[in-house]
Amino acid sequence: MSSSGDYVKQEVIGRGSFGNVYKGVERGSGRVVAIKVVDMDSAEDELEDIVVEINMLKQMRNAHITQCYGTLVQGTELWIVMEYCGGGSCADLIRDGRGIAEGYISVIMRQCLKGLQYIHGERKIHRDIKAANILINDHGGVKLGDFGVSSQLTLTMTRKDTFVGTPFWMAPEVIVRGNGYNCKVDIWSLGITAIELAQGEPPYIDLHPVKAVMEIAKNPPPKLPKSHYTNDFRQFVQLCLIKEPNNRPTSTTLLSSCRFVREAPHDNYALLQLVHERKSRVKKPLEEAPPAVTNTQDVSMNDWDFNDENVDSDAEHRQSLKKMTHRRNNIPVNNNNIFEQILNQAFDKVYQRAKQSKTKKLTRELQNKFIACEHQIPGLGGAFIEELWVILSKLKE
Repeated sequence: MSSSGDYVKQEVIGRGSFGNVYKGVERGSGRVVAIKVVDMDSAEDELEDIVVEINMLKQMRNAHITQCYGTLVQGTELWIVMEYCGGGSCADLIRDGRGIAEGYISVIMRQCLKGLQYIHGERKIHRDIKAANILINDHGGVKLGDFGVSSQLTLTMTRKDTFVGTPFWMAPEVIVRGNGYNCKVDIWSLGITAIELAQGEPPYIDLHPVKAVMEIAKNPPPKLPKSHYTNDFRQFVQLCLIKEPNNRPTSTTLLSSCRFVREAPHDNYALLQLVHERKSRVKKPLEEAPPAVTNTQDVSMNDWDFNDENVDSDAEHRQSLKKMTHRRNNIPVNNNNIFEQILNQAFDKVYQRAKQSKTKKLTRELQNKFIACEHQIPGLGGAFIEELWVILSKLKE
């Protein structure tokens, strides 16, 4: 573990899964680094996930994966010192809402697949592939970053069964889970990312995330229109977005057999030029992320702390369920139900915000009663969530 005196922390350059990310400099060598800063007091419930991310990053050695140089403790802050990618993220390239040309996308997809080929070969899953988590270094090289929700596949486990990821990029098998899922979820997310880069945003972005996951689960995979894109690009997206994961190709298969990525330029010069072009536009610097409520004493609700830093973003409540179907949308569900997962995550977050033990106890009682009703009447949770979504949508109009 390094000393805090070895590095100088500079301006905020982004936000990761557990805190702000700063540009920094290593004093001895002058090497520019990225420093992810985690407040250990605020992230007490997430420290286990943070340790998982650090350990996973330290295990990885690949040209298309962001490198972790080390960690250090500064007071109550944990500093994770990472490789600096001066080109920013691919999300920066489409921040104006416009997509980028296919030639750039093919270069990005090819290098992402190289990174995924390595990750999957190490029996790991990224689980959060999207433009914001694809970084570009000063030489135009593409790297996968932010492993905050990544997972290790052990020798005795071939599939994961936890509900994580970002809704709009999430594979159907993560939402409607029968036998868990495997590394093919990253291929689906990469296909959605290809659409995101081409059109400036992923499918269903105008919908509430809860509604979006319902649409992903029940609808055919999204497609690119013939009139705007080449056959090679559309075929690549179509292959990535095969709904049945067993039929979805691996990263190795796509690299060897899909012309869109196989014939992508190996020279990063064009991508580097695009980065410089987009960077030349005026961009407001990032500020440190403020808490959701600046003074929790000003909140009139009794016994609650609504500071987002006290919320466990990956809270899960695992229970075994019997088979069920959501009646309105006709979504078949085996073992675990997406609507129950959403309800449980919401209750878990409320539980984390409760200050007093009595409030926490009552929250759990309400949660257990709600889930018991869902077991008796499958689809009740989905109907409840849908009605909340309708009400909230009307309030925004």
